[in-house]
Amino acid sequence: MGLKFLYYVCHSAIAPKYFRVDDLVDNDDTVNLAKGDNDTIETQLLLKEIQNKIDEEKIFTKPHLTIRELAQELDLSPRKLSGLINQEMSTNFYEFINRKRVGFVKEMLLQEEFDHFNLQSIGYDAGFNSKSAFYSTFKKFEGMTPLQYKSKHKA
Repeated sequence: MGLKFLYYVCHSAIAPKYFRVDDLVDNDDTVNLAKGDNDTIETQLLLKEIQNKIDEEKIFTKPHLTIRELAQELDLSPRKLSGLINQEMSTNFYEFINRKRVGFVKEMLLQEEFDHFNLQSIGYDAGFNSKSAFYSTFKKFEGMTPLQYKSKHKA
């Protein structure tokens, strides 16, 4: 079973129409995989690809990033990407991107090398379009302003 599974995962991306979950199940029924498991594997791989694109390339720092642009980068339809974010991450596209931006800001606020940056420039570097969008989004997610966060966590 283990080798069949590994073979399936590695090769299903190359020729998905030739591989099915049914191919993994031996006739002796020792393993019972539901048809939905194939979708689960595909979903998990897509989520990992989304996270990698976001985290490694920091694409969220683009100020006017749209779901269409990100979908194009990932070779997905905007509808598919939106569904994955909504269903699997329990959020919408803009909230997902803004959470990444706030996380990026939090990292910058706690690093000494960014002490000479003003808060507004840090917000712009994270991809926020305006000072008000930056402050309101940060406060929404963290319950405090960026300056309060910096003061509290950098003692």
